[in-house]
Amino acid sequence: MSFYKLHNPIKDYAWGTKNFIADLLGLEKSENPQAELWMGAHPQASSKIVQEEKRIELFQAIQKEPHRFLGKIIAEKYANLPFLFKILSAAKPLSIQAHPDKKQAEIGFQKENAANIPLSAFERNYKDDNHKPELICALTDFDALCGFRPITEITKNFSPLKAVDQIITEFLNKPDTKAFRVFFQRLMDLSKKRKKNLIRSALEKTEQSNELSAVISYWINELQRHYPDDIGVLAPLILNIIHLKKNEALFLSAGILHSYLRGTGIEIMANSDNVLRGGLTPKHMDLPELMKTLVWENRQIKKIQPEKNDNELIYHTPAEEFELSSLELQGKKIIQNADQPEIYLCLENELLINKTFRIKKGESFFVPAEEKKYLFTGKAKLFRAKVPTRKR
Repeated sequence: MSFYKLHNPIKDYAWGTKNFIADLLGLEKSENPQAELWMGAHPQASSKIVQEEKRIELFQAIQKEPHRFLGKIIAEKYANLPFLFKILSAAKPLSIQAHPDKKQAEIGFQKENAANIPLSAFERNYKDDNHKPELICALTDFDALCGFRPITEITKNFSPLKAVDQIITEFLNKPDTKAFRVFFQRLMDLSKKRKKNLIRSALEKTEQSNELSAVISYWINELQRHYPDDIGVLAPLILNIIHLKKNEALFLSAGILHSYLRGTGIEIMANSDNVLRGGLTPKHMDLPELMKTLVWENRQIKKIQPEKNDNELIYHTPAEEFELSSLELQGKKIIQNADQPEIYLCLENELLINKTFRIKKGESFFVPAEEKKYLFTGKAKLFRAKVPTRKR
């Protein structure tokens, strides 16, 4: 039997909460924000496993025995675990961001390597050569900005501000997708003084109930509180505001501008850490690179409705690298593994695997491809990350 408990890195980004991840793992409340728990084999922050009484990175174990850990098909196609599994817990908004497609990531990564820009450098855009489609599944009430609004909504939201700056008037005179792209770039390029004037005017409009909707007004004020005079404060005028209830999910493909605003969720993505930022951050922003990435056409953002299969809810997406599901376990369940790696996270209670391997709340474990069949026993809620069998 070769199941492996995972010892996972915690990312202490400034926007994280101080209690959710600590509570889940049975740790004392953290003095610092704990934003993300990474479960996977990303070279920069790999989970660790115990082999021969030594703790080693899962990434290294996979490199040594790719077929045993990944299975022949996945090993030859990806050479590493193709997905990254996370808990994301946000007390305040993340940066506004988008992720590149595969081709752009490969070109950008090679270009920055050729320029000898260290992976840890402030100005580095590309940490790897992979794209980053992702799914977020809410564990608590969860709020996000996601995807451009229809042009008609954007013009309506900016109409109360048309006298503040010339770029708004010019956009409103010809409100189409091409003009919006120009307007967006000019908005991002405004001087500090003009940005501040525009933000101050928007804040004034939030106090007038007939000018902006209540939810837009609320988030403009919240963003200003957390990121004073950052141009991202105006994002609710441009981006859809999405609220997820527990177990609801969103899928984001390449080029979709978004920000997670508040809440905790399970996140799964292609094995990448590539982020191009567009506001609400003190970190590096590369506007030309972001502009090349963005999808400008309005796309309706739909919540992912899971497919129920016995006691499992499966969140299907177009992604080839990952599939997320949740399992409500009561009693016994035989799992058939289709020659691929899997990661499980126990969110509630505990379970036994093959009657000997015990997993408790907050623990996660890796199942190598060589394990073809195993038995779960107990009462527990689990999340499972794997590769969609139909897309391999």
